[in-house]
Amino acid sequence: MTKSKLVEYLTDELSELGFSRLPQFKDGLVAYYKKVDGLFFMLSFYKSRFSREEITGDLSLARVPSPNSTSPDVPEYSTMRLGNLFTNEELEKLEICRQPNERDLWWTGFDEENVKSIIRIVATAEPKFLNQESLISSVAQSSFQEKALENYNNVVELVMSKSVSREGAKLQPTKYPKGISEEWFLAAENVGLKISPKFSKKHLNPLAIGAFNLSAVSGNKDFE
Repeated sequence: MTKSKLVEYLTDELSELGFSRLPQFKDGLVAYYKKVDGLFFMLSFYKSRFSREEITGDLSLARVPSPNSTSPDVPEYSTMRLGNLFTNEELEKLEICRQPNERDLWWTGFDEENVKSIIRIVATAEPKFLNQESLISSVAQSSFQEKALENYNNVVELVMSKSVSREGAKLQPTKYPKGISEEWFLAAENVGLKISPKFSKKHLNPLAIGAFNLSAVSGNKDFE
Protein backbone atom coordinates (compact mmCIF):
# COMPACT_ATOMS: atom_id res chain seq x y z
CA MET A 1 0.00 0.00 0.00
CA THR A 2 1.05 3.64 -0.39
CA LYS A 3 2.28 5.78 2.50
CA SER A 4 -1.05 7.64 2.63
CA LYS A 5 -2.96 4.35 2.69
CA LEU A 6 -0.71 3.09 5.48
CA VAL A 7 -1.45 6.18 7.57
CA GLU A 8 -5.17 5.83 6.86
CA TYR A 9 -5.13 2.15 7.87
CA LEU A 10 -3.07 2.86 10.99
CA THR A 11 -5.44 5.66 11.97
CA ASP A 12 -8.47 3.39 11.70
CA GLU A 13 -6.85 0.56 13.64
CA LEU A 14 -5.42 2.79 16.37
CA SER A 15 -8.80 4.44 16.89
CA GLU A 16 -9.90 1.07 18.29
CA LEU A 17 -7.25 1.57 21.00
CA GLY A 18 -8.52 5.08 21.74
CA PHE A 19 -5.92 7.02 19.74
CA SER A 20 -6.67 10.03 17.54
CA ARG A 21 -4.36 11.47 14.93
CA LEU A 22 -2.38 14.53 15.99
CA PRO A 23 -3.25 17.30 13.47
CA GLN A 24 0.32 18.49 12.85
CA PHE A 25 3.51 16.45 13.16
CA LYS A 26 6.53 17.61 11.18
CA ASP A 27 9.25 15.50 12.79
CA GLY A 28 8.18 12.15 11.37
CA LEU A 29 5.58 10.18 9.44
CA VAL A 30 2.52 10.53 11.69
CA ALA A 31 1.64 10.86 15.39
CA TYR A 32 -1.35 9.95 17.55
CA TYR A 33 -2.53 10.84 21.03
CA LYS A 34 -4.99 10.00 23.77
CA LYS A 35 -5.59 11.68 27.13
CA VAL A 36 -4.45 9.80 30.24
CA ASP A 37 -5.04 11.44 33.62
CA GLY A 38 -5.20 14.81 31.88
CA LEU A 39 -1.86 14.25 30.11
CA PHE A 40 -1.08 13.63 26.46
CA PHE A 41 -0.04 10.04 25.81
CA MET A 42 1.47 10.04 22.32
CA LEU A 43 2.51 7.48 19.75
CA SER A 44 4.80 8.66 16.94
CA PHE A 45 6.10 6.94 13.82
CA TYR A 46 9.25 7.75 11.86
CA LYS A 47 10.57 6.68 8.49
CA SER A 48 14.11 5.37 8.13
CA ARG A 49 16.67 7.65 6.51
CA PHE A 50 18.00 4.64 4.65
CA SER A 51 14.85 2.87 3.45
CA ARG A 52 11.68 4.37 2.00
CA GLU A 53 9.44 1.65 3.44
CA GLU A 54 10.92 1.11 6.89
CA ILE A 55 9.33 2.68 9.98
CA THR A 56 9.82 2.68 13.73
CA GLY A 57 7.93 4.30 16.58
CA ASP A 58 8.06 5.67 20.10
CA LEU A 59 5.77 6.51 23.00
CA SER A 60 5.83 9.70 25.03
CA LEU A 61 3.88 11.37 27.82
CA ALA A 62 3.63 15.12 28.30
CA ARG A 63 1.41 17.96 29.46
CA VAL A 64 1.44 19.38 25.94
CA PRO A 65 0.50 17.72 22.61
CA SER A 66 4.05 17.69 21.28
CA PRO A 67 5.72 14.28 20.96
CA ASN A 68 9.06 13.91 22.76
CA SER A 69 8.49 16.99 24.93
CA THR A 70 11.23 16.20 27.41
CA SER A 71 12.20 18.47 30.30
CA PRO A 72 14.76 18.34 33.11
CA ASP A 73 12.18 17.54 35.78
CA VAL A 74 10.66 14.41 34.20
CA PRO A 75 12.26 10.96 33.84
CA GLU A 76 14.15 10.15 30.66
CA TYR A 77 11.74 7.30 30.15
CA SER A 78 8.89 9.76 29.52
CA THR A 79 9.87 9.08 25.90
CA MET A 80 10.78 5.56 24.83
CA ARG A 81 11.21 3.65 21.59
CA LEU A 82 8.67 0.86 21.33
CA GLY A 83 11.40 -1.76 21.11
CA ASN A 84 13.00 -0.70 24.37
CA LEU A 85 9.93 -1.84 26.28
CA PHE A 86 10.32 -5.49 25.26
CA THR A 87 12.71 -8.36 25.75
CA ASN A 88 13.36 -10.69 22.83
CA GLU A 89 11.39 -13.38 24.65
CA GLU A 90 8.35 -11.10 24.94
CA LEU A 91 8.59 -10.27 21.25
CA GLU A 92 8.69 -13.95 20.34
CA LYS A 93 5.40 -14.48 22.16
CA LEU A 94 3.94 -11.67 20.07
CA GLU A 95 5.34 -13.35 16.93
CA ILE A 96 7.58 -10.39 16.21
CA CYS A 97 11.27 -10.62 15.38
CA ARG A 98 13.89 -7.98 16.16
CA GLN A 99 17.09 -7.66 14.17
CA PRO A 100 20.19 -9.00 16.00
CA ASN A 101 21.93 -6.37 18.15
CA GLU A 102 19.05 -3.92 17.64
CA ARG A 103 17.11 -2.21 20.44
CA ASP A 104 14.59 -0.58 18.12
CA LEU A 105 11.76 -2.32 16.33
CA TRP A 106 11.56 -1.65 12.61
CA TRP A 107 8.78 -2.65 10.22
CA THR A 108 9.72 -2.99 6.56
CA GLY A 109 6.96 -2.68 3.99
CA PHE A 110 3.68 -0.78 3.99
CA ASP A 111 1.31 -3.72 4.27
CA GLU A 112 -1.55 -5.08 6.33
CA GLU A 113 0.57 -7.62 8.22
CA ASN A 114 2.91 -4.91 9.48
CA VAL A 115 -0.02 -2.78 10.61
CA LYS A 116 -1.39 -5.74 12.57
CA SER A 117 2.06 -6.27 14.09
CA ILE A 118 2.26 -2.62 15.10
CA ILE A 119 -1.17 -2.78 16.73
CA ARG A 120 -0.15 -5.85 18.78
CA ILE A 121 2.98 -4.06 19.96
CA VAL A 122 1.19 -0.82 20.84
CA ALA A 123 -1.58 -2.59 22.74
CA THR A 124 1.00 -4.47 24.82
CA ALA A 125 3.40 -1.52 25.18
CA GLU A 126 0.82 0.96 26.51
CA PRO A 127 0.44 -0.47 30.04
CA LYS A 128 4.16 -1.29 30.25
CA PHE A 129 4.99 2.32 29.43
CA LEU A 130 2.36 4.04 31.57
CA ASN A 131 3.04 1.84 34.61
CA GLN A 132 6.68 2.89 34.84
CA GLU A 133 7.51 4.12 38.33
CA SER A 134 6.42 7.71 39.05
CA LEU A 135 6.03 8.50 35.34
CA ILE A 136 2.52 9.95 35.41
CA SER A 137 3.02 11.89 38.66
CA SER A 138 6.37 13.30 37.52
CA VAL A 139 4.98 14.59 34.24
CA ALA A 140 1.84 15.95 35.89
CA GLN A 141 3.96 17.92 38.38
CA SER A 142 6.53 19.18 35.87
CA SER A 143 7.02 22.93 36.27
CA PHE A 144 8.86 23.10 32.94
CA GLN A 145 5.94 21.54 31.10
CA GLU A 146 3.49 23.73 33.01
CA LYS A 147 5.34 26.73 31.59
CA ALA A 148 5.29 25.20 28.11
CA LEU A 149 1.53 24.72 28.39
CA GLU A 150 1.16 28.35 29.48
CA ASN A 151 3.17 29.49 26.44
CA TYR A 152 1.06 27.36 24.10
CA ASN A 153 -2.12 28.82 25.59
CA ASN A 154 -0.79 32.35 25.16
CA VAL A 155 -0.24 31.68 21.46
CA VAL A 156 -3.74 30.21 21.12
CA GLU A 157 -5.30 33.21 22.86
CA LEU A 158 -3.42 35.63 20.62
CA VAL A 159 -4.55 33.83 17.46
CA MET A 160 -8.15 33.69 18.68
CA SER A 161 -8.08 37.41 19.44
CA LYS A 162 -7.70 38.07 15.69
CA SER A 163 -5.12 40.74 16.50
CA VAL A 164 -1.98 39.07 15.16
CA SER A 165 0.17 41.42 13.11
CA ARG A 166 3.03 40.78 10.69
CA GLU A 167 4.59 44.12 11.59
CA GLY A 168 8.13 43.70 12.91
CA ALA A 169 8.19 39.92 12.31
CA LYS A 170 11.73 38.70 11.57
CA LEU A 171 11.70 34.97 12.29
CA GLN A 172 9.01 33.79 9.88
CA PRO A 173 9.66 30.79 7.58
CA THR A 174 9.76 31.31 3.82
CA LYS A 175 7.08 28.64 3.49
CA TYR A 176 4.42 27.68 6.04
CA PRO A 177 3.53 24.03 6.67
CA LYS A 178 0.48 22.73 4.87
CA GLY A 179 -2.66 22.92 6.95
CA ILE A 180 -1.59 25.65 9.37
CA SER A 181 -1.92 29.36 8.68
CA GLU A 182 0.72 32.03 9.15
CA GLU A 183 -1.13 33.54 12.13
CA TRP A 184 0.14 30.70 14.31
CA PHE A 185 3.76 31.47 13.48
CA LEU A 186 3.30 35.21 13.84
CA ALA A 187 1.66 34.71 17.23
CA ALA A 188 4.40 32.26 18.26
CA GLU A 189 7.08 34.82 17.39
CA ASN A 190 5.27 37.49 19.38
CA VAL A 191 4.87 35.24 22.43
CA GLY A 192 8.33 33.70 22.08
CA LEU A 193 10.17 37.02 22.11
CA LYS A 194 8.34 37.91 25.32
CA ILE A 195 9.54 34.64 26.82
CA SER A 196 13.17 35.34 25.95
CA PRO A 197 15.13 37.73 23.73
CA LYS A 198 17.09 34.65 22.65
CA PHE A 199 13.98 33.14 21.04
CA SER A 200 15.01 32.17 17.50
CA LYS A 201 13.83 30.45 14.33
CA LYS A 202 14.65 27.02 15.74
CA HIS A 203 12.14 27.65 18.55
CA LEU A 204 9.43 29.03 16.27
CA ASN A 205 8.07 25.84 14.67
CA PRO A 206 7.75 23.82 17.90
CA LEU A 207 5.85 26.64 19.63
CA ALA A 208 3.56 27.44 16.68
CA ILE A 209 2.77 23.81 15.86
CA GLY A 210 2.40 22.84 19.51
CA ALA A 211 -0.09 25.66 20.08
CA PHE A 212 -1.99 24.74 16.93
CA ASN A 213 -2.26 21.13 18.09
CA LEU A 214 -3.35 22.18 21.57
CA SER A 215 -6.15 24.29 20.11
CA ALA A 216 -7.20 21.54 17.72
CA VAL A 217 -7.32 18.70 20.24
CA SER A 218 -9.08 20.91 22.77
CA GLY A 219 -12.04 21.04 20.40
CA ASN A 220 -11.63 24.63 19.27
CA LYS A 221 -13.69 24.81 16.07
CA ASP A 222 -12.09 28.08 15.01
CA PHE A 223 -8.43 27.09 15.16
CA GLU A 224 -7.47 27.03 11.47
